Amino acid sequence: MNDLNVLNPEFKMEYIRLLMAQKNYQLVQKNIQEGLEFNQKKEHELGILLLRKNWGKAYEISQQPTINLNLKMTGLTQIAEKSYLQKRKKPWVATLLSVVIPGSGKMYSGYWGDGAISFLFTASSSFFAYRAFQKYGTNKVYPWIVGGLAVSYYSANIYGGNRAAVHYNENLDHGFIHETETILFSDY
Repeated sequence: MNDLNVLNPEFKMEYIRLLMAQKNYQLVQKNIQEGLEFNQKKEHELGILLLRKNWGKAYEISQQPTINLNLKMTGLTQIAEKSYLQKRKKPWVATLLSVVIPGSGKMYSGYWGDGAISFLFTASSSFFAYRAFQKYGTNKVYPWIVGGLAVSYYSANIYGGNRAAVHYNENLDHGFIHETETILFSDY
């Protein structure tokens, strides 16, 4: 660390840029914690927290008053606030909703079309299975095949509701990370 602090400020910044380009955020964070002084230290500290999906800590830092609030720091602060305050979908809620009403877990996650299709497939296959058992009884193969399809649609609906919530959260996080990279790497 002493050797790094002796370097010219431009070399220190270039070293940080190299680490950032390699996505070695842990080493950049370690250098910041150990006291490496370089330009845009606060911006990189906040940016790394955002890139590592540490929304709570990034929000804490963004709320601290800073003396030089430049354009880059303003943008990162806005992302930190948005990412922390954004409501994420809970996969267990989506799963539970899908158990109760097929397709509702996907609808909860914002995938209305997928939810409607899940509901229609599960409801229609369940209806056909019910009718087949009423008409043919349990001694024929046809009702069991249709019943198996109904159970598979219902099971897939439950799994799909869970995955829809996870996918929603991943897309949300990816958007925040992309915005952070755009701002942080704007002068590289």
